[in-house]
Parts: sequence; C-alpha cells; structure tokens
Amino acid sequence: MEKELFFSMSKAYDLYMTLLALMVSLHTEAKRRLEILEETKIDDITRDTISLKAELTKFIQNKFITQLSRDPQLLTFLDNESNRWDNDIEFVRRLFNQIIQSKTYQKYAKQHTTRGFRYDEDREFWRQIYKLFIEQNEEIDALLEEKSIYWNDDKEIVDTFVLKTIKRFERGSVSGTQLLQNDINEETHDFAKRLIHDTLEHSDEYRTYINEACQNWDIERLAYMDIIIMQMAISEMLTFPSIPVNVTINVYIELAKIYSTVNSSTFINGILDAIARRLIEERRMLKAMNRPRQNEL
Repeated sequence: MEKELFFSMSKAYDLYMTLLALMVSLHTEAKRRLEILEETKIDDITRDTISLKAELTKFIQNKFITQLSRDPQLLTFLDNESNRWDNDIEFVRRLFNQIIQSKTYQKYAKQHTTRGFRYDEDREFWRQIYKLFIEQNEEIDALLEEKSIYWNDDKEIVDTFVLKTIKRFERGSVSGTQLLQNDINEETHDFAKRLIHDTLEHSDEYRTYINEACQNWDIERLAYMDIIIMQMAISEMLTFPSIPVNVTINVYIELAKIYSTVNSSTFINGILDAIARRLIEERRMLKAMNRPRQNEL
C-alpha cells in the first residue's frame, strides 16, 4: 500500500503536466489553422477568412499562453512524454472549435479589437476557459481514464493545482518558476509514510472513538469513505503534534467534500470535533482546541 501511495502521487503530477499541455496543444492548433489560412490564395480570400484570421491571431498572441508554451519545465515533460495530446488530435480540434465559438471567446476577441489586453486579462481569459471547457468535461475525463487508472480520481484535485498555477504566472517572471515541482521531499515522504502506517495499525482503536462519538448511530451504517477519512484525521491529530487541531479537521472536511457524500463534511466536522475534545480531556493529545465557529468555516 505504501508503494502504491507514492506511485499514485507521481502519477498525479503527470496528470498536472498533461492538463497544462492540453492548453498548449490548443494554442498549437490555433497556429496550425492560421498557417493554413496564410497559404490561401488572394483570389480565394473572403470576408469570413479575414475575420477568422483576426480571431486566430488574437488567440495566438495571448500573453499568458505564449509564456506557458515556452516554459522549460513543461517542454522537458513533453519531450519525454509518450501520451501527448497529438495522439488525441481530433479531440483537441473539437475542443478548440467549442472555445473559439463560445461567448467567452467572442467577448474576449471583441474587447481585443478596441484595445490591447493587459497580461492579467490574458491570464484571466485562460482561467475562464479552463473552468468552462476543461475542468468539467466528461470527454476529457474519459480520455484521461484510458491513459491512466489513477487519473480519474485525481482530476478534481489536480484541476485546483492547474488553476492556482495559472494565477501564479506573472508578466516578466523568471522562466520555469511558475509550475509546481515534482519533488516529494523527505519531510513529505515521512509524513505520508507515518500517516498511512499509523492509520492502518490503529484502525480498530480509531473506529472505537468514532463509534462512541456517534452515540446511537451504528458505525456500520456510515459511508465507508467517511470512516476512512475520520480514521486518518484521528491519526494525524495523535501522530503529528506540530499540526494544530483546527488545521487537521478542516483539511479532512475538505477531503470529505471531494470524496464522500453531500452531507459527509458536516457530519465529519461534528464527529471529529467531539473526538478531539475527548482526546484533549484524556490528555492523549496535548494540543489546544482552536476551532472557528461554524459560521466562520
């Protein structure tokens, strides 16, 4: 299980780079189409051709995507990556058509006609495109599942990494510093290893805490994912004294929102809060409770 954990972490990084590469592939597709139009004979040029050339030019000249497409870290990944988007070029072309025909792009292109864009506006355009056409896209999900069995579960979290990366880009920033690094340092490795070992080794003990905190609610009736999430949270509370209780609970509430049922996060919040207070009272956990009120979460 430990080996599987660290392998899946490395695959999540590959997914992160693959989704960034998809944006670059869309940029490349725009350049390909413009090159074709540039070869159009003068006698065959129509008003629609001129309009399309203008739209493609605006797409290509976007300052953010131009910077991303030149990022050395991403280029190195693509040089060594066999599953490029070139293998799914028909999908890339369909996606590009959806984007360039969308109201979001038409609004962007119209604004660009009257004035040049600032860097932050170009970057915001791609953030919107990602959220509208890539983050929630069932066809992308299906393609990614074919590439790796790990990616389907990781996509939702990795999407947040990509969106944060887009926001990290700045005009004139040092090349190669905006992307997340693929390094599991010793501290991260130790944290993950200790957490998974402790959670498994004390599984029965932690289930007892959960069962007693649930009072009259039978633990067997709980969503299995809720039990796992709470066991991990209890393990983190007891194993890592430097992590504040409120930080631990809030992290696992967020995990529940992603991986469990609609009502799980509220339920887990109440159970973990009760367990934390019990652990402090029994002096098993020497941390102070510093939980924000529910309306502050």
